[in-house]
Amino acid sequence: MDCLSCGREFERSNSLYQHCRDKHPKTYCFRCQRQFALRDDLRRHVEMSSNHHLCNKCQHRPDFETASELCDHLEQKHFFCTNCEKDYGSSESLQQHDVAAHNLCVICGNFFASPSNLINHQRVHTPKNTPCLGGCNRMFDRDSAMLLHLEAGTCPSGINVQDINAYAHKCDESASYRSTDEDWEFCCPGCKTPFAKMSGVFQHSESRFCESPGGKAALDKFLRFLRTFF
Repeated sequence: MDCLSCGREFERSNSLYQHCRDKHPKTYCFRCQRQFALRDDLRRHVEMSSNHHLCNKCQHRPDFETASELCDHLEQKHFFCTNCEKDYGSSESLQQHDVAAHNLCVICGNFFASPSNLINHQRVHTPKNTPCLGGCNRMFDRDSAMLLHLEAGTCPSGINVQDINAYAHKCDESASYRSTDEDWEFCCPGCKTPFAKMSGVFQHSESRFCESPGGKAALDKFLRFLRTFF
């Protein structure tokens, strides 16, 4: 086996590679353990090989071992979205883009397949400061979760969906969230989207998908009404 740079012969490949590393480092690819006759041959190899990942935005074109490392570099140093192949000029602009286009959770940095998945995930970051109206000492991150707990009938208080529905009808504000569709019990007091349970009304109101969030006052009044009984 001959050295492509100086022509010296070797009986074993390990000896040849050691020689190339020591004597011809500028024509030897350490990552791929390949020797080249000329620097231009090595340069073309680095540009074309799938084992090399060059940043073409940096003047010195650093070579990263993995595509993931290159992506991290592009995002952190150049504020570049690799999915959209677009620069955003600052970390703040890139983050805003990732939230809107790729459902990024800015708290933990994870991405999600859909806006609804992101909303559901964000509940893990929400402090649980909503107590159970049934008095079981459980705490919830939002009113809808607390109502779901009561409607399920698993609360030690014995409250169930029939109780919640009955009190919802008794509340003075019931006209604003009772559905006019006979197939549905309740509706959003803002946009009138129908729901079978009050927990569904609250989940809808708490989300960013309600087209008319003006019904929050009516739902708050319903909760205050519930507290007078439990």
